[in-house]
Amino acid sequence: MIEDLSKEEHGMSGTVRSKLFDKYLEVWIEEDVSVEYVNLCAKSLSSIDDNLIEVICKAAITYSEDFCEMVGQVPPKIEKMRDILQYVEFGSMLG
Repeated sequence: MIEDLSKEEHGMSGTVRSKLFDKYLEVWIEEDVSVEYVNLCAKSLSSIDDNLIEVICKAAITYSEDFCEMVGQVPPKIEKMRDILQYVEFGSMLG
């Protein structure tokens, strides 16, 4: 569920707790979007299928390895596929 909801000039902003990423994510809600819809999206985020999570993790690992090679850094050591999720950063999620 959306937390810390506050009215802004052109909508609302708040945060949602992501169990998958083990962090709070910032959300921006346009003025014509209902809070109910945004809460439904937040609920969907928390119930992503394990197969899709695996695909996301594989893509994030590949991106991390390619990016680190490009900038001359050592990629993070990943023991379990979901370990990569701690390195994923977000801007704002739009609703």
